[in-house]
Amino acid sequence: MRGTLTRILILLCGTAGNALLAFAMQFILVRGLSVADYGRLAALMAAVNLATPLANGGIDSFWLHLFGKNGWGALRWVAPTMRACALTTAFAVLVLTGYIITHGFDSSPGPLWIATLAAPILLGQSLTEITAARLQLEERYRLLALWQMLVPLGRVLVVVVVFAAGLHELAPILTGHALVGVLLAAISVVSADQVRRGHIRLVGHDRSAETQTSIPGVWSAFTGAYPYAMVTIFYLIYSQCLVILVENSLGPEMAANYNAAYLVVSAIYLIPNVIYQKYLAPKIFRWWSQDRKMFSAVFHVGVAAHFVVGILLMMTINVIAQPVITLLFGERYTSAAHILTILSFAIPIRFVQHAYGSVFSPREHISRKIRYMGAAAASIGTSFFLMPYWGVDGAAISAITAELLLLLFYAWGVARHIPGLDVRATFRPSALRAALAHISGADRAPR
Repeated sequence: MRGTLTRILILLCGTAGNALLAFAMQFILVRGLSVADYGRLAALMAAVNLATPLANGGIDSFWLHLFGKNGWGALRWVAPTMRACALTTAFAVLVLTGYIITHGFDSSPGPLWIATLAAPILLGQSLTEITAARLQLEERYRLLALWQMLVPLGRVLVVVVVFAAGLHELAPILTGHALVGVLLAAISVVSADQVRRGHIRLVGHDRSAETQTSIPGVWSAFTGAYPYAMVTIFYLIYSQCLVILVENSLGPEMAANYNAAYLVVSAIYLIPNVIYQKYLAPKIFRWWSQDRKMFSAVFHVGVAAHFVVGILLMMTINVIAQPVITLLFGERYTSAAHILTILSFAIPIRFVQHAYGSVFSPREHISRKIRYMGAAAASIGTSFFLMPYWGVDGAAISAITAELLLLLFYAWGVARHIPGLDVRATFRPSALRAALAHISGADRAPR
């Protein structure tokens, strides 16, 4: 148990470092660029972020599924998945280029030059996720935490060097970001080739059990991986699009206040995200295929623990919302404290939601997860009806509604489609004691 907590703490520290570096970069950019150039850069990077799951095609999560299910036998999938990734990346670059050309990036450098620099930025972001999946499979959590920090660290160094040289324009910053992308993409390509040749320290699988079978085609790799990309895309839509809707309906000032409140809540959301997406993800795939009892035990303990922690954090945020907003964003954003108080009610929902959502990660159930997340993404449309009456509070209520709807879909789906999982058992003390005993190994200890 101590080792598990240590690994999770390492990942949390890495993620926190990542967030701090990203915040530091925004702090420097706001003071070093003109308002217009900062807005253009922010819009461009948002477009790159949205294109990233389209570029990697869900290959990172598909690897976790393949190796969790097939162990060393999944090596035969590595080459076709990387060829599929090359095709999806080319398509994503075309989409991103079209967006840049048609959406008025008319500053210096021109749109074609911006698109040329954006391509390696996108490539670097896409391939680093696949390398992160390899490190998860190897359970090299210290290196994974460091790897997560390289993109924001490289970008911060670029911004510092560019401004120190007296350059306060968009072109040199984008050029530096592109160079960082090229470097990390090159490292990731070498890493993927090592995996293809079997040079991976795969944890939890016996290599002697590896069987040689036919090599899958690129189409099989694409169709197997794309559902995981859809999950990420829907997540980005339902978690981040409300800021855009608030700006369109209520103006930029209300959008800024909503975004400030959401930044605090999203930082708290990193806790279950790290636990389930970085630490438990490869294990969940493996347990689903090889140890259903452990799979069920982790589900029950995860739901109960995340509910308790979520409630405690919600209560804490309700008490400290005002001083936290003032400390982080200043007196101009005092209205964000009220929004943060409303959004805090989504915290326990999101925490429990991660536990339920992890059940649908195996490939057999990923299509259901896509439908549930798609419905949650569509539900933010309720903000159009709520904002005219309640303003930005209506947007916050819409966000909570989307989170609750997704949780209800997950709970219904678990009860209906996942054999062997009793959602009501989580709330029985005897079931929780049995789950904890199995996780700790107490029920398997010799008597």
